[in-house]
Amino acid sequence: MRGLLARIPVIGRLFRPPGPVSLVMLVVEKPAPSDAELFAAIKRALPLENPEVQRLPNSPGGPNAAFMVVCAGGALGIICAHDRYADAVPPVGPIGEAFAEHQAWISVDVVRDFGDAMSAVGQIAAELMPDDCVLLYQPHRHRASFPTPVMLEALRQGAWESQFDKTGKTAGMLATRPADDAELAAATAEAMARFPEFVRAFEQRDGWGHAVKTPFTERDEVEHMWVIVTSITETHVAGTLESEPQLIHGVRHGDEVTVAIDDIEDWLFMRGEEMVGGFSMAVLLRQEDA
Repeated sequence: MRGLLARIPVIGRLFRPPGPVSLVMLVVEKPAPSDAELFAAIKRALPLENPEVQRLPNSPGGPNAAFMVVCAGGALGIICAHDRYADAVPPVGPIGEAFAEHQAWISVDVVRDFGDAMSAVGQIAAELMPDDCVLLYQPHRHRASFPTPVMLEALRQGAWESQFDKTGKTAGMLATRPADDAELAAATAEAMARFPEFVRAFEQRDGWGHAVKTPFTERDEVEHMWVIVTSITETHVAGTLESEPQLIHGVRHGDEVTVAIDDIEDWLFMRGEEMVGGFSMAVLLRQEDA
């Protein structure tokens, strides 16, 4: 189930325990840096940190490798992988075209926070980024951006995260479906027929990560987003917006919102490692694999 959840960015964020902040470089050629090259790049990036760099135990040999960088009381992880990145729904538009090109990836992850961790992630990524990098991806924010010269300099300066909002055409990261999709309509009908089950689970603290999906409308745009539930009345659900809006601008991730129960399209929560609900998720996964 974790593997399926990870393929839906919002759900992956909702139902993974808080994990490392990551910057993923999607590349065309399979990365094959030697240990010495990796060590040199890391030490160029963090010359004042005097980092200790070590290959993780049980890490596969050759370029399929994971490393730990320990410095200033914290730790970073680096992964060089020879497969396509699975933590993102294949996007559309210009970013989708770049996404389609990639065959492998390199990630820099905050494993244990230390000092200015975001700066360190960017500086290491700038040193490791190969010429064939086609896209940068932030799993924790579900944002993508192109590796432009401006972005590369921002990485080197440690001020890279805000550049995603300026250089990335993030609207392309949407997985779109027709408004009259019959399978999604059936999934919504099942979710609402079983909504009392969700209410009971929330009120009895059965499981965790209780969330509902509902449409948000702004002018001619409609965006379907997830809300982490904090309270339920007879007519409304209140909570915090978990999705990162891509089409509308009146709300932002983390905002407190109230939605009518009649507008809810789906719901889900976790019971241990089992997802309960998520009826539209099953449809989207099935359609994606068809």
